[in-house]
Amino acid sequence: MYQAPRGTYDLLPPAIKLWQKIEHTAQTIAQLYGYEEVRTPIFEATDLFTRSVGGESDIVQKEMYTFSDRGQRSLTLRPEGTAPLARAYIAQKKYAFNTTTKWFYQGPMFRYERPQADRYRQFMQFGVEAFGTRGIFADAEVIALGYRYLENLGLTNLTVLLNNIGDLSSRQKYNQALRDYLTPYSRVLSTIEQTRLQTNPLRILDSKNKETQALLQKAPSLHNYLTSEDRNQLEQLADQLEHLGIAYKITDRLVRGLDYYNATAFEYQHENHQNVLGGGGRYDGLIEMMGGPSTPAIGFGLGLDRIVNLLDINPEDETTRPLCYLILLEPGVYSAGLKIADELRGQQLATVVDYQLQKIKSKLKKAIASKATFALILGPDELQEHSIQVKHLIAQRQVKIKLTELVRYLKDQC
Repeated sequence: MYQAPRGTYDLLPPAIKLWQKIEHTAQTIAQLYGYEEVRTPIFEATDLFTRSVGGESDIVQKEMYTFSDRGQRSLTLRPEGTAPLARAYIAQKKYAFNTTTKWFYQGPMFRYERPQADRYRQFMQFGVEAFGTRGIFADAEVIALGYRYLENLGLTNLTVLLNNIGDLSSRQKYNQALRDYLTPYSRVLSTIEQTRLQTNPLRILDSKNKETQALLQKAPSLHNYLTSEDRNQLEQLADQLEHLGIAYKITDRLVRGLDYYNATAFEYQHENHQNVLGGGGRYDGLIEMMGGPSTPAIGFGLGLDRIVNLLDINPEDETTRPLCYLILLEPGVYSAGLKIADELRGQQLATVVDYQLQKIKSKLKKAIASKATFALILGPDELQEHSIQVKHLIAQRQVKIKLTELVRYLKDQC
């Protein structure tokens, strides 16, 4: 038998109703903040990610799904959402309007990871990107959007992990200090970490290795290498989050896993989850690096698979319930039943039709199981009289209604 590929899963009813709910919630709150939806291809030129995400990142080194097409072009299934939106922003010359461009996206991302709880090779993300905006108030608003989204889904005990990773000069100085500190312990580091020690020591802060994390406890603090302006911005941003009632924790270890970030970096954490739900930051140099003009920008991405698994909602409660369950007693009334159902649906009255040859008792059991409000019963006698039986499945009463009066009757009873 064929199975879904490792690290993926089928999403079927009734669980898909829960997904539709959280996706609709994302769309609603993004639009409240002035964001418009965009959709980009699920694959892009490989170079888009190697340049933007960073050659030393785990994503590029170990996790990308990369392939050559028939024209021998190297393509990659998108592992994250920011770079494709930045590419679209430049390609469509949105910068020419000299205004803030606020976009949101939802869709599948792909990373070759070891499948485990809440971590899949195809996973869903909701994210926002604001191009052409700078300052702590813009940062606070973006952070608040993600926080309020999680709250609107019913999640509590949330914390924003907050940091400022400085400008390029600050990070270069810190990289050297971190290299000087870690070099005597290089034998403890993994092969990849030893490479990063020479190329980009900052990436070692993302290590999942327990020995490395223990070693980093006494490493130099990034905050000691920030400019006074960056430190002040961090403090002011924290003040704004407190003003908004958003719980936060400042940490100098948060650098995020992508090389395009600068200054503000943040993650959303839930107390009952071993990993973060998502995060983001400021990436003021990305658009220019990709060939566009110098453009400040900030955004975030949230992992919807992790969020769904935290929600205390029974998918069965989200199941679509038809208003009407149309029972056709014999094939001779099927054509008339098809037309009746079409007319009801045209009036926005959800209707399920039962064409199976079964006894009416069995059909009524299925009507009750569907959780419909009404069972509509059509047989030869009813058709000859241009009428239909309407059984109220909750009140357990039954009336005969003229077909011409059916729509009005159902609407009056709703």
